[in-house]
Amino acid sequence: CNTDDKPKSTDFVKEYRIPTACTQPLAITTDPTGTVWFAETNTGNLGKFDPLTKKFTEYTNSRWVEAESQLKQKLRSMMWGMDYSPDGAIWYTDEVTDSIWRFSIADETYNTISFPIVEDVSSLPQKLLVDGSDVIVNDFTGGKLPIFGYSQLGELSYASIPSPLDGFTSDFTVASEGNIWYTNWSTF
Repeated sequence: CNTDDKPKSTDFVKEYRIPTACTQPLAITTDPTGTVWFAETNTGNLGKFDPLTKKFTEYTNSRWVEAESQLKQKLRSMMWGMDYSPDGAIWYTDEVTDSIWRFSIADETYNTISFPIVEDVSSLPQKLLVDGSDVIVNDFTGGKLPIFGYSQLGELSYASIPSPLDGFTSDFTVASEGNIWYTNWSTF
């Protein structure tokens, strides 16, 4: 963590200092208003930056605080994937708790969904993409692409596409015709 109070900028990049030190932001997305959202991997919180006012807002994740209290240790997570959903929520991955999180912007509340572990194979929810009412996540070490269907009523359905190859399921995209393209790292 840098203790220097002054953000560093160049002619091409403008840096802004997050108010809470050592949050180590990783995943980032924007909402339709242009507000920037990011995950703080050392706190479990979400941060918001308004590029017009240059103001930060950080949202305490009480569930993260409870988990740290129960485990009696500080948690750190690689939160790689994040996206905005049309129902006004921010979704993001969390590898340390094997879950994905949904943050309701209107209610300022967190909801966590445990990531499905199949046949005791370890998982690592990494990248995340919202496609309509579906939330697609790659399971990096589990070798699959889980798809969570999220209804307006808050009901959740789940399907999983297993990779035909041994290895790691990595990044993906959804093409205009609805096909999902993804990459695999082979272990041989």
